[in-house]
Amino acid sequence: MAFFGDYHTHTIYSKRKHTFGQHATGTLEDNVRQASELGLKEIAITDHGYSHRLYRTYREHTKTMKEQVRELEKKYNIKVLIGVEANFVSSKGEIDLNPEDFKDLDIVVCGYHTMAKTTFKEKFKLVWANFFGKIFGYSKKLVERNTQAYINAINNYDIDIISHPNVGAKIDIVRVGEAAVKRGTMLELNGKRLNYTQQEIDQLVKMGVMFVAGSDAHGVDRIADFNKPRKAIKEFNIPPQNIANWDKVPNFKNYRR
Repeated sequence: MAFFGDYHTHTIYSKRKHTFGQHATGTLEDNVRQASELGLKEIAITDHGYSHRLYRTYREHTKTMKEQVRELEKKYNIKVLIGVEANFVSSKGEIDLNPEDFKDLDIVVCGYHTMAKTTFKEKFKLVWANFFGKIFGYSKKLVERNTQAYINAINNYDIDIISHPNVGAKIDIVRVGEAAVKRGTMLELNGKRLNYTQQEIDQLVKMGVMFVAGSDAHGVDRIADFNKPRKAIKEFNIPPQNIANWDKVPNFKNYRR
């Protein structure tokens, strides 16, 4: 099993703007060099979206990274995609990207994160509701609201990958998978957090969902760490043709177009 690329990695650009605190430890070049040395053909840099309260990238960072890409690609003989891991900012499925942002991004990953900036009302409907749901159990109403948020996001934005689904916000992954198939969006097999059942995987595979393995690396040593995805692929018996980056190039909507 050979993975073509790692499409979920973070760098020191995931950081606080005015402090020395940072969420990831590798530079852009560190990540690219490591990916090249490990034999990957592509790597995506997907730092946290623009509304994350603690650690996020900024629009000027995206432009700075894109200016460095051509030189790094020649130096390390690897394709580098610059993207973002966007955040849900409302229970209606809005995310922290503007329509004009997409033209500067090669890849858009999107996931639920508790520290994304929201309105006061949405803080209760989205963040606190899921926080207490995780502790005391998710109500059917909350699962339905979360599910519809994911479906709305997939339908309304050119999202390439849904990161770590069913982590932090419980959803009906099968219904989300149906929307993903229609829109050409992939579901992630995350290198740190996986939350699928065999029954869900069987249904998702049957309907033609494409999965993509991503390390979610926040340090250079975890670039291309696909141990959890490999284990899941084997245990769940996911066919190779349903793994978007298994010996082939994923068809990302933003970059490939």
